[in-house]
Amino acid sequence: REINKAIRKIVEPKRLNKKDAEVARNFMFRERIRKVYLTPEQNKALGTGELGLVYLSGGYHVLAGEHVDAVRKIAADHVVDLDSGSSDGEEEFPVPDDLTW
Repeated sequence: REINKAIRKIVEPKRLNKKDAEVARNFMFRERIRKVYLTPEQNKALGTGELGLVYLSGGYHVLAGEHVDAVRKIAADHVVDLDSGSSDGEEEFPVPDDLTW
């Protein structure tokens, strides 16, 4: 509870989620596919790492990078790692160099 309370103090005033966001962004978190809605600008910023996602009380919150880092210091398991899924498949099933299309 104390961890959630500390994270809530960061998330509530700094939250960047928009009610009119139309772009659905799917991501893996805790072994399941999740979804958050973003604006096109937020989606680009999320891809470049300027923004990040934090899980709190059943919801996913868009935050600026410095606020995501503050949450990570409190509890890293509440921060969504958007880079983790991209390289796992390639290492497990590498594409042969001699394969041509």
